[in-house]
This record gives sequence, C-alpha cells and structure tokens, in this order.
Amino acid sequence: MVNDAISAITVIYSSVYELFSRMKGDGRTGLDPAATIKARKDIEDTMGLDEYYRIEAETVEARSVPLLANGKRKFRNWLTRRLLRRLRQ
Repeated sequence: MVNDAISAITVIYSSVYELFSRMKGDGRTGLDPAATIKARKDIEDTMGLDEYYRIEAETVEARSVPLLANGKRKFRNWLTRRLLRRLRQ
C-alpha cells in the first residue's frame, strides 16, 4: 500500500467544489438521496453517534423541550414557535 496524503485531500476538495458549484448554479446538490442517506449512516456509525444522540436526548433535549399531555415531546412545533418568536423580536 502506498501512503499518499495529498490524493485524499485533492479528491475531497474536488468533490466539495463540484457540489458547491452545482448548488450555486441550480440550487441542487445532484446527489442521489439513497446514497447520501447511506453515506451519512455509515459516517454516524463510524463515529459512534448513536451513543451521543442518546446522551443528548436524555440531557439537553429532555430539559429544553416541554412535555405534551401524553408524556411525549413535540420538538418540531415547539422549535418552530420558538424560532418565530425570536425572529419577531
């Protein structure tokens, strides 16, 4: 195996440059949604993010999002209302 440090960086740069160029041109990424979902899942699994998501849900999110009558938390509506209030200030 040959260790070539610059090749990986060059490939990443080219990919990011192409992505941003497409987004600037027509507002789309041009990425396949299924491949993007798989890549994100692979990255999250490699990093072990499930454990961090669990910790976040039990600590940060649990304190910041109010409970509904049924004991569940409704993140989207609560966050939307909070963001809209901030924008109106």
